[in-house]
Amino acid sequence: MERSSDDTSPERCVGDGSGSSDRGSAGSESVAPQQQSKSVTTVTDDSTNAPAMSRLSAPLACALLTISLVAAFPAVAWFGYGRHGSNGIAAAAVAAAVVWFGATAALLLVSFFRGSSEQMVSATLLGMLFRTGLPLVTGLAMNRTGGPLAEAGLFGMILIFYLVGLLVETLLSVRLLGSSQRVAKAS
Repeated sequence: MERSSDDTSPERCVGDGSGSSDRGSAGSESVAPQQQSKSVTTVTDDSTNAPAMSRLSAPLACALLTISLVAAFPAVAWFGYGRHGSNGIAAAAVAAAVVWFGATAALLLVSFFRGSSEQMVSATLLGMLFRTGLPLVTGLAMNRTGGPLAEAGLFGMILIFYLVGLLVETLLSVRLLGSSQRVAKAS
């Protein structure tokens, strides 16, 4: 049985998913017409050729960050209420808002500069200034001035929300930058 040179073409080697191959079944050298036209295609939303599920938009990233901080809020507020009453809940709300604002600013900076590979590192470093600096400065200033929020443990709550926000924001930033790298490789 002789094989022609095109028997090893990708179209001929692709099976139907059942474990059987197209070659030599029952001694026949022909392939069914529906199997000859099989090809693998990836669905994309636009002309970037990046898969639709791998791209992450800035509004979606900010929404995911918001959801994660809102999910952590009841536990921190419950702890604050148990120790300091309504001031504990207010301190938890302020802490969540401060961390959310800093992390959202960092995400927006990363997403704004993600198309330019030269500026991605600068945007990430500037984002770190907002993500880290804003909660730290706010926590230290509120702690130094004192008051009911400082006594309710605002600085500690900022640290708790900061760790949650840091984890989520880092994962989202990597995802945002990773999707732009795939686009750059495709072009």
